Amino acid sequence: MQVLKLNIFREHQHENTVVHAWLDEDFEFSAHWHTQLEIVAVLSGNLRAQVNGITYVMNTGDVLLCGSNDIHSYIKSECRILLIIVSPSLIEGVSKELQNNTLLNHCVRYNDLNEEAKILISRIVSEYADIDQQDKQVSSLVFHGYCMTLLGFILNKLDYNPEVQKIKLNMYNYMCRGFEYINNHYCEENINLQTIAQNIGISPCYFSRCFKMYSGYSLTEYINRKRIKKAEKLLKETDKKITEISMECGYGSLRNFNRVYRNITGTAPQQLRSSQFVSRDGQLYNL
Repeated sequence: MQVLKLNIFREHQHENTVVHAWLDEDFEFSAHWHTQLEIVAVLSGNLRAQVNGITYVMNTGDVLLCGSNDIHSYIKSECRILLIIVSPSLIEGVSKELQNNTLLNHCVRYNDLNEEAKILISRIVSEYADIDQQDKQVSSLVFHGYCMTLLGFILNKLDYNPEVQKIKLNMYNYMCRGFEYINNHYCEENINLQTIAQNIGISPCYFSRCFKMYSGYSLTEYINRKRIKKAEKLLKETDKKITEISMECGYGSLRNFNRVYRNITGTAPQQLRSSQFVSRDGQLYNL
């Protein structure tokens, strides 16, 4: 997958960045949250997103907005998207509904977008995505203006209610604690639904139901996907044996690791490992 970077702040992705954006293809991201606002515009194809337990099937031209600390995820889809991340500091004191998890809906359909918003998306893509045009002088002020105006157009089409924060607060807190526990322990072989639920203080049944709603995956599938993503990184970046990698990622048997790996990626671990090396004069070299 080739990621087409925009010429704006891509190299400075961190909490203090005011705005950054980039293009991506076949987008996928497991459940997470952050203080920054997130705008996703589907340029082509379809994208399936989850925000705070609500599923959105987005088509070409649709736009999604996630507020601060909304739990959101994207299930891998064949699509091309524009992703814009906006620091809360840019809207501080202006848009409290985006900072308090109170949006009732998060998706604006293409037919509901005004023409100005559609033009802004096209301008951001066409004027800032040409990484080969080195002599282009990028104005951060203009870029920020584009993004803020687009944010305003999107927000004008969404509904919010401060009472939602009170209603969802307990469930949201449980989910945050659950995701945090999983992120810290997903490579432990004995991690399971009962252990997680016990550590965050709710019933296994309730956590399982809420987890699927917030993440779009069953708990087992979510953990396996995180493990396989780590395994792929180790296969690419280290010379550890596949058996060692399988154990490090939480699998007690190589057979089970191979089965899960193939189910998720469609290939065997050895195929990825082989692609990382070439034979030269009887020796192995990392590509």
